Amino acid sequence: MNVKIERLDLNEQVYQILKNQILTREYKGGARLDLNDLSEKMGVSKTPVKLAIHRLANDGLIEVVSRSGTYVSQLTSGRIAEVMDARIMIEKWCIEHLSQEDREHLVTKLTEFVERASTHLNSPQFLYEQFLEADVLFHKAIVTMSHNQLILNQYELLNSFLYISRIFHFQNFDRSNEGLLEHEQIIEEIKQDRLEQATHLLVSHLEKSKKHMMFLIEENGGAI
Repeated sequence: MNVKIERLDLNEQVYQILKNQILTREYKGGARLDLNDLSEKMGVSKTPVKLAIHRLANDGLIEVVSRSGTYVSQLTSGRIAEVMDARIMIEKWCIEHLSQEDREHLVTKLTEFVERASTHLNSPQFLYEQFLEADVLFHKAIVTMSHNQLILNQYELLNSFLYISRIFHFQNFDRSNEGLLEHEQIIEEIKQDRLEQATHLLVSHLEKSKKHMMFLIEENGGAI
């Protein structure tokens, strides 16, 4: 796909476009990226493309192999396990350290995202991409309560790795419905100030999602 972009914030635009193309698997895992081809398609010089590739390599979305080329990183079940374990550590900590004054606000936000997800889940045609967005916002709201920008930045980077696997994951209606019920249970425990039980339910919820995503990747040949 040829994407022409404006000159304003050129480096950032090139980075965001390439990142989106990788996350949506327009460029599939393992695909070789050609610098000249990318520059031509975007109508830009090689410099912003090089800078974007460097940033994406730091993000872990691209691998630069010496004397071989630049490749889109493949997402394996092992990588899913690592990323999900890191997510569990962060979200668990955020619930454990949730202040009294933040609890009511968090319950309100989580309830909003559950209602939004329920609407998409129960539409005549399951809108799984919109459901995915509501799910991401649910979990991000928990991490936002850390009031720690460094933690939030790292968490959002972890979510980048999971985007494509989540698309597969949430196309499964039964698991999506089960996950939504688990969200409701987590909200109820926070509402009742039972943070230890809320933490237990959250970890169980994320472990189930991890196992399901790993299973789907193995079913698709071991990498995507």
